[in-house]
Amino acid sequence: MRITGRLTYVHDLSTSAQDQMFALMERHYHNVSRAMFDTDLAEKQWVIQIVQEATGELCGFSTQMVLDAVVGSRPIKALFSGDTIIDRQFWGDQALTRAWGRLALSLIDEWPGTELFWFLISQGYKTYRFLPVFF
Repeated sequence: MRITGRLTYVHDLSTSAQDQMFALMERHYHNVSRAMFDTDLAEKQWVIQIVQEATGELCGFSTQMVLDAVVGSRPIKALFSGDTIIDRQFWGDQALTRAWGRLALSLIDEWPGTELFWFLISQGYKTYRFLPVFF
């Protein structure tokens, strides 16, 4: 099965899409609270949705937002990756990596001359390994 990533603004997500995202989190993590999930999602700007091309079924996602900060006297931006999950049967596929890369490159193009950092909270070594690939 082929999967692909698509970038969606959080405010454009349907209730059904949000329900599917929460159900995916709940299947893969313990002690997931819907209230906490909804609160976290509401503060994000985008969701990278990973869907099966043939059916459109959600099989993964990653929430994203841009943070503005000043380091020393330099204004910077940081792309923060929040809740991220890929259904186990699709582990190893690069659809999320490609979609995230397109987002990061679009932000670099949008703010030329501004330093862009990736603020990533990594739970596993596979995610951590992407840091040197992109930055």
